[in-house]
Amino acid sequence: MVIGRVVTVLVVSSLAFAACGNDDTLDNRTDRTTEADSDAPNEPRRGDVIVQTVGGARGRVLAAAVDSTSDGTAKMAMTMDMGSLLSISMEGSLDFESREGEFVMDMGDMGGLLGDELGDGGLVIEMRTVDGFVYMKMPAVMGRALGGGDAEWIGIDVDAALAASALDDDTIASLQQQADPSAYLSFLRAASDDIEEVGTEEIRGEPTTHYAGTLDMAKAFDELPDEVQDMLDEELGDNAASQFADVFEQMGLDEIPFDVWIDSDNRLRKLSMELDMSELLEAAGDNGGLFGFDGGVSMSFELFDYGLPVVVEAPPSDDVEIIDVDDLG
Repeated sequence: MVIGRVVTVLVVSSLAFAACGNDDTLDNRTDRTTEADSDAPNEPRRGDVIVQTVGGARGRVLAAAVDSTSDGTAKMAMTMDMGSLLSISMEGSLDFESREGEFVMDMGDMGGLLGDELGDGGLVIEMRTVDGFVYMKMPAVMGRALGGGDAEWIGIDVDAALAASALDDDTIASLQQQADPSAYLSFLRAASDDIEEVGTEEIRGEPTTHYAGTLDMAKAFDELPDEVQDMLDEELGDNAASQFADVFEQMGLDEIPFDVWIDSDNRLRKLSMELDMSELLEAAGDNGGLFGFDGGVSMSFELFDYGLPVVVEAPPSDDVEIIDVDDLG
């Protein structure tokens, strides 16, 4: 059943994202001026070291991979448009260190792919990660598919569910990279040396510098100085580069054009990418396109309201059905 596969993908991704809260690579981040506390003195930024080491536009882009998380929290918005096949939008708040956050995802036209199973509510999913649990509010048919009965929310104990699953540590680590909304920052480590400054623009009222270039998923990271590689590994995970390179190589997307908007504190404000997956469709024998999908994918990711408090509360216990992890496994 299609809806069962959709539920599986959402749950596994949610668990992997919540498990990122155990990642100790974030402990060395520096505190500095935030939008919530603009009177606090600036502290040295790790991204400045990268700018000085690499230099130029590429240095600014790589610095954003490090400094964008230094304020501890941010709001984020993401959109993905796959033409006639699917459109997704997600917005929420994230604590980069604890990985607690709350998000609302609107999967738009995917509701049409699931036929009449969703009813009239469409495919909108609310997710909260807090205190070691993932809570998800979704269309009733999806909740029932997970054993949630008629409860408004389902709850999943992250550690217990991952322990009950058949996923090995490497798979969980890979899923963590792909499920974490801030994983978009990992793409920046693949910035090649063809980056150029386009100009200055405002994003959500904030002044930024606009850069454009190419993400070389296979080679760009390995060509960086060792000290820059170490810094990015510490911030983003030492296996992020190889994981993304492998995934995109399999899709025939070794090089990806991108645009990025960065503020004066080396923080990412917006990242956009245009992917052409037509070769992947052709290799799969789908020359006519899946549901009319021609392979064009537009992706956009924004971070804003840096440093504001992120307080996530679990739903009322009376509205939650805690899922049996044995059934989930």
